[in-house]
Amino acid sequence: MKKFIKNTVLVFILSFSFCELAMPQSSSEAQPYSGLFLYMGSHAVRTESSFLELSYIDESPAPDRLTTTKNIEAGSRGFGFNLGLEFGNYKGAHVELSLGGAYGKAKRALFELGVGRNFSMGEKFVVRPVVTLSMGAARFPIGSMRNNTGYIEVNGTEFYAETISVSLREYQFGLRPRVDFLYRVTDRITARANVGYYLKVFDNAPYLHFSGVNENAGEDDDVVTAREKISESNVNLIINDAENQRDLPVKFGGLSFNLGVGYSFGRKR
Repeated sequence: MKKFIKNTVLVFILSFSFCELAMPQSSSEAQPYSGLFLYMGSHAVRTESSFLELSYIDESPAPDRLTTTKNIEAGSRGFGFNLGLEFGNYKGAHVELSLGGAYGKAKRALFELGVGRNFSMGEKFVVRPVVTLSMGAARFPIGSMRNNTGYIEVNGTEFYAETISVSLREYQFGLRPRVDFLYRVTDRITARANVGYYLKVFDNAPYLHFSGVNENAGEDDDVVTAREKISESNVNLIINDAENQRDLPVKFGGLSFNLGVGYSFGRKR
């Protein structure tokens, strides 16, 4: 994991250095920008037809038990979006930070850092290859667990709510190369489209995530969360007759297609 992060940071430093070298040297040629962008479109959210069985016993003195089954339907696409900040030069480097997600049979939230290079095609059109480092979490909802004995305890965390939600999650790290096509409608507004491909490079072992709200009399309620490894003795997860397996029946890797809009805070012409 440390080696992957180190190599990824090195790649981004080298990529940004290359972009900086490609910046126009003449101030008369420079066309800097900084602003917001929003993309929405179709993202790969591939789920395999599967049958999931989960049994969990909490750690309280009078334990509650969650026993549930779930049929997972096959799917291939879902809705995705990215909202972020960008800055650079229309005749040089591009840098962006964004938050995004993909929603199908499963869900994923992402933070992305991207660098790229703008190629101006006349006064109005820009082509921009970009590569982004993606860091986020995939979530697959399982159901809810009912509190029948006072409280539910997960790894020392106590839940007093009547029910708490349970999901399967895993952290993911990946790369998403893409190509943007921009049309400069005005000095501040750009219409845009892109096509990209998400490559998952690393993920952690799936775990159970628990979430609930503890009510406090006369005070603000507390949102409480906890996690449990699926390898623990009080967890029995079976997917298609395989116990506590490493891979979830959902894949986010693949092509994405998006339409979007950008708004610049201001730039010099």
